Amino acid sequence: MTEDTKPVAARAFWMFAAAWSISIALRQIHRQDFFTTPLCSAVTVMAVLCLLRPSSTSRFVLLNFLCVLHYLVHAPAVGHQELVALFVELAVLTAAVAHAIASRSIWAAASGADLLARFSAPIRVVAVIVYLWAVVQKLNTEYLWNHDQSCGALLSAAIPASYPGVYSQAIASVHPGEAASLFGIWSTLIIETAIPLLLVFRRTALHGALLGVAFHGFLGFVYWWHFSPLLYALYILFLPGDAVHAIADSLAGIVRRRPEWLQRGLELALAIGFPILALATFESLALQRWLASYQTFAWKGPGLDPSTLFGWIPFCGYAALVLYVTARATRALRRTPVPRDAYLKVRATPAVLIFGLLAFLNGLAPHLGLKTSQTFTMYSNLRIGPGTSNHLFLPASLQIASYHDDTVEVLSKSDAIPSGPWFIGVEVGWKYPYIELRRRISALARKGVTGMSITFRRNGRRIEIERAELDPELGTPLPYLAEKFFVFEQYRPERIVCP
Repeated sequence: MTEDTKPVAARAFWMFAAAWSISIALRQIHRQDFFTTPLCSAVTVMAVLCLLRPSSTSRFVLLNFLCVLHYLVHAPAVGHQELVALFVELAVLTAAVAHAIASRSIWAAASGADLLARFSAPIRVVAVIVYLWAVVQKLNTEYLWNHDQSCGALLSAAIPASYPGVYSQAIASVHPGEAASLFGIWSTLIIETAIPLLLVFRRTALHGALLGVAFHGFLGFVYWWHFSPLLYALYILFLPGDAVHAIADSLAGIVRRRPEWLQRGLELALAIGFPILALATFESLALQRWLASYQTFAWKGPGLDPSTLFGWIPFCGYAALVLYVTARATRALRRTPVPRDAYLKVRATPAVLIFGLLAFLNGLAPHLGLKTSQTFTMYSNLRIGPGTSNHLFLPASLQIASYHDDTVEVLSKSDAIPSGPWFIGVEVGWKYPYIELRRRISALARKGVTGMSITFRRNGRRIEIERAELDPELGTPLPYLAEKFFVFEQYRPERIVCP
C-alpha cells in the first residue's frame, strides 16, 4: 500500500470496524445471546467497546478472536450468517498474525490501514462467492417452478400477510398468486445476481452497495435484521476511495466526534452497568428469556420486548442512515472519475486463494454429499437426498460421499431426547442421515442427558436402543471438525417451507 492510499484505507477501516461491531451486537440481540455464557457476555462488551473506538485495531482483533470462540461454542447450532461471519473473523485474525510475523512482534499493533490491506481482499472474494452460491443454489425445480413451495414465491406473499416477522408468523399459510410468485422468485434472483456483479467493478461498486443496502434493509425490516448489518459492513470493503471519503464526511456531519471525557464516561458506564444487568438477568426469568437463551428464529415480530426495542428499532434507524449516506454519496459522485485505488486490488495471495477455495467448497458441499446445513443455500429450496437432487445442472451423481445412502427413520423415542429440528432435537417420523442422528445423540450424551431410548429403521431393519447414550456407536462423538462443520438437515415427511 502506498502512502497516498493510507488515509482512505484508514477511514475505510474504522468504518468497517464500526459497522462490524454493530452487526455483532444486533446478532447477539436477535439470538437473545447477551449473557448465555461468560464468552457471550465478553463478545457483547467487546462489540460495544470497539464501536466506541473503531480506530483501535487491538480492540477489533480481540473482538474477532472472541467471535471465533463464540462460533465454536455454539456450532453447529448456527445459521448461514454466522458461518459468513466466521470467514470474515478468520480473515481478520489471519491478517493480524501476518502482521505480527512481518513485524516480528506480537505486541506491535498494526495500523488500521495496514490491517485492512491484509484482510480486505480475502473478505471481498468470500462475499462475492457467497452471493453467487446464493443464486446458484436457487436454480432448482422447486424454487423456480413449484410456486406452492418456492421460498421466493411464499416470501413475496407472506410479507404483507404477517408484516413484519414474516418467517415465524404466516409463511406456512399463504397462497401466493401467479404474479406475486413470479415477482418474488425472479426479483430475488436478479437482485442477488446484480449486487456482486456491481460490487466487483470500481465504477459500479457504489451502485452495488446502494442496491444491497436497500434490498437487505427491506429484508431486515421484515425479519433478517441480524444478517443485513453484516452485509452492510462487507460493502465498505468494495468502495473506491472517493466513495469512502464521501460517506465518512457525511457520517462526520451527522455523528459528531465525542470529546475524550465523554468517551471515557461511556466506557466507565459500560464497565459498571453491564455487570449489574448481567446479575439482574440471572435473577429474572423474564430477562433470561430475552438475554440469555440463545434461540434460533426467536424474534416473532415487533412488540414490547428487548429484541424489538434494542434490536429491530435501532436496526431500522441504522439502515435508514446507511441508505441515506450511500445514496448521498452516489448522487455526489455520479459524474466524478473513479480513482484506481491500490488498496482495492485483489492479488492471488495465499490468504485470498485459501479463503476463496474454502468458501467455494462450502457452497459445493451439499452437491458432493458432504453436508446440507450452512452451505449458502439462503432460502433456496435446494433438496438433496439419497441419490436425488432437484438442482438443474448439479446432479446427484456428483455426490462423492455416501452419507445420504445410510438413512434412518425415527419410529419412537423417549422424552429424554428433545423434539425439534434445529441441530439437537429428533422428531418421530422424520428421516436423517445416520451420521446426523449419531451427531445429535452423542451431543446430548456429552451434555449429560441420560435415559435416551430410541427406535429407528435403518436399511430396512428395525433397531431398538434402550440407553442410546451408552451405545458404542450412537453415543460416540464424531471427530471435532465433523461435529462442528459437516452437519446435515433432516428429511421432513411433511411439506417443507423455506429451509
